[in-house]
Amino acid sequence: MLSRKAPHPLDGEKKGRGSKCAGSVRSTCRRAALFWTRGVEPLGRLRGRALGWCGALGVLLLFVLPAPSLPHADGDVLPRYRALYEELEHAVQMFARRVSKRRAGTPIFGAELLPANAHRGSALLQPHARHGVVRYLDALRALGVQGVKISIGYPRLSEDDPQREAYLAFYRDVVREIRRRGMRVLIGTGVLIPDETMGVGPYAGMTLERYREARRQLARTIARELRPDYLTIANEPTTEARAIGLYQLAEVKEYLRLVQVVLEGLADVRAGIHIGAGAGNWESVEFIRRYAKMEGVDYVDIHVYPITFGLLDRAAQMVRLARAHHKPVIIGEAWLYKASRSELRWGAASGPIFARDVFSFWAPLDQKFIEALVRWAAAEVIEFLSFFWSTYLFAYLDYTPAHEPLSPARLLQLADAAAAENISRGAMSPTGAYYRALIAGYTSMRSRPSETLGVAPRERGKRYVANAPSSEGAGGRAACDFERAKSPSSQVTITLRFAERGMTRNTWRFRPLPPDLERG
Repeated sequence: MLSRKAPHPLDGEKKGRGSKCAGSVRSTCRRAALFWTRGVEPLGRLRGRALGWCGALGVLLLFVLPAPSLPHADGDVLPRYRALYEELEHAVQMFARRVSKRRAGTPIFGAELLPANAHRGSALLQPHARHGVVRYLDALRALGVQGVKISIGYPRLSEDDPQREAYLAFYRDVVREIRRRGMRVLIGTGVLIPDETMGVGPYAGMTLERYREARRQLARTIARELRPDYLTIANEPTTEARAIGLYQLAEVKEYLRLVQVVLEGLADVRAGIHIGAGAGNWESVEFIRRYAKMEGVDYVDIHVYPITFGLLDRAAQMVRLARAHHKPVIIGEAWLYKASRSELRWGAASGPIFARDVFSFWAPLDQKFIEALVRWAAAEVIEFLSFFWSTYLFAYLDYTPAHEPLSPARLLQLADAAAAENISRGAMSPTGAYYRALIAGYTSMRSRPSETLGVAPRERGKRYVANAPSSEGAGGRAACDFERAKSPSSQVTITLRFAERGMTRNTWRFRPLPPDLERG
């Protein structure tokens, strides 16, 4: 098990800081300078990871690399994953074929700022944490990333946090560094997964009234002190309900009351900040329908992870609902969740599933997923597109038999070390190179107005951009046509423990809401 206090490669320059991981990762940590702490349970928890910086030569190399092509990796996939690979590849390809070839806009290309994730707890207050953030920002900027997302959940920055001022100082510095690099800032709020070893929860005795007030205070603090470009005040309702232990929040009506209370608390501090709310693509579209009708909600924020059972088409349905009410859309988090239909149905533990990400044979499929979402964002004028597991923009592990007996925690630690080493020498993964090429292709001929969020799609002028590399020869035949796509059955149980990507020991099973709420 990887302790939450275990050091991660590249979080500074100290020597001799041992790891408390199962199987000991001290030799791994010594291979690179220390960067930032993350904790992973055997069945999965926050896999915050990452990375470092690119020196001047590394940055130069990033910009002279040729545009990558997508290899076909079926022959490299482990036999036990071939069926899963083909299932996921088919789902991505079917979605990509329905995406229009037209480019009505170009999103702000983003990535998660993993070193600043609030789940890291007191590790954020260590002397070398800010240095790690700066190096990571430089690495992302070298890839062409234009905006970053930061996850800050209750109780961080709330009046219930005894170290509130220290965390606030850390995040002020982080936002300042982002601004210095000319990047956009998206902050997502929610609740941290209970974890006593990190000083979080359990939230015993929490009431709805108290929680609403705490979330209102958190949003006000972020708006007043950090001034992000985008502030998502609520997302993944079912995940939040489970984490805080207030299951009523999984109901649309009760969650909207929370959103309304937070909105009212922002009335005098929201000037110049776009305020949004959202849901995961595995959750009910009714949340999106209701947000789209709310005054004070400037945009809808959709998280995209699982793709089987038509869940990519559900994400598209969510976009249509927002557009019907002229609400802009952002994709605040996205990554390919490598679970089969049967695993989603029966609630497979997410830790081993997340650990699948580390192997390099997934890279071509990750690239196809990224490209499909980039094309979709351009066709649907999605304002901001951010990919969560940015670790894999820098490194994967090449599978060997020696990996077979390793725990998920150990695999993730090794992937972190590989990414840290690559970043320290200015390298990137094939997926990072591909994302960089897509960004370059879509932005080379773009002329983006300084403000487009809040402008109805019909009022936005078309922006034509240069071609980006494509893994799909045919593309789409018409504007996105998802009218006949079916939502997942209400009998499907989806095991996802996403809330700001913090994980607990116990499996969470979220069942989609009744069919009468899925009309769309």
